[in-house]
Amino acid sequence: MTTHGAAILLRAGCGYASLISRVDYDGDGIAELRKVCSIGNVILANEEADLIPFAAITPIVFPHRHIGIGYDDLCEQPSAVKTALIRLLPR
Repeated sequence: MTTHGAAILLRAGCGYASLISRVDYDGDGIAELRKVCSIGNVILANEEADLIPFAAITPIVFPHRHIGIGYDDLCEQPSAVKTALIRLLPR
């Protein structure tokens, strides 16, 4: 596909996706790490990758999730309740 064709697909509302996955692309029974880039159903690139280029650090990890929660997420509701109660007190 040409660059012009990819630009037409993007303007048409088709989303760009970049996927890193272990697949047996060459049929030898061993799954290789591959990077596949696509717009809609059109594959632009399918190449072998050396490493997974994503990293994330989170203080509170959830199992089977890429991103967990931070300490601020735990304190958000109690601080909102405290603020509401303090605003109700007469001055």
